[in-house]
Amino acid sequence: MGERKIIEHLDIFEGDNNVMITTTVSCGLELVDAVDDYIKKGFTVVSSSSGGTNIQVYLVKPI
Repeated sequence: MGERKIIEHLDIFEGDNNVMITTTVSCGLELVDAVDDYIKKGFTVVSSSSGGTNIQVYLVKPI
């Protein structure tokens, strides 16, 4: 199972070995900080996408 957290302007879903972060374009620096924190925990960015004013970043952690 996973856990959904909303931190400031970030909507974060944390699974066992994956993380999906969704935010808006205007929150770019908050997104960069969050992704950097997960990378420091051993996660790797697998994909990112943007559409309109939304950005999504998907990270996974090797088992």
